[in-house]
Amino acid sequence: MRSQPFRVDQIAVAPEPLLDSSVYDEADSFEVRLDHPDSHSAEEWVRTALEDAPAGLRLLIRRVHRDVIRFRLGPQSDADHILGWQIVTSSPDVLQLEAAGPVARGVIVARRQSPTRATLTTFVFYRNSSARFMWPFIRPVHQRVARYLLHRAAATFTAPAVTSMH
Repeated sequence: MRSQPFRVDQIAVAPEPLLDSSVYDEADSFEVRLDHPDSHSAEEWVRTALEDAPAGLRLLIRRVHRDVIRFRLGPQSDADHILGWQIVTSSPDVLQLEAAGPVARGVIVARRQSPTRATLTTFVFYRNSSARFMWPFIRPVHQRVARYLLHRAAATFTAPAVTSMH
């Protein structure tokens, strides 16, 4: 028996229609499976995962994105950005984020596959050879952080409601 009402697993990357047949250089995908249906939108899942992460982790993510991968990031959080990534598409079931710079372009797609299943896929498009050399060092950290953030979001959304006795 699992101790939590959800599961987070790395899965095979599925074809992504939002990429318009663009060929990516790197990609990974994670799936959250819930024991009970959830009504949060794809954007709410990603905002919770990224914006509610511990401050030190948010700072680390932003620094790696800005200073190592050299993405040009927008504001930390507003109606059009999540942790500096531009919102390209947002509907209840799909969120597409993008960040780009001289080294690489990144695309994150979150999909609500069903009320109990959601996926988050990251695509990286190299813009110069330095990306090819840095990604093998970034990949393991990225994958651990992505799994951790999705785990935290799932824990937030599946936590029992606390009721007040007033």
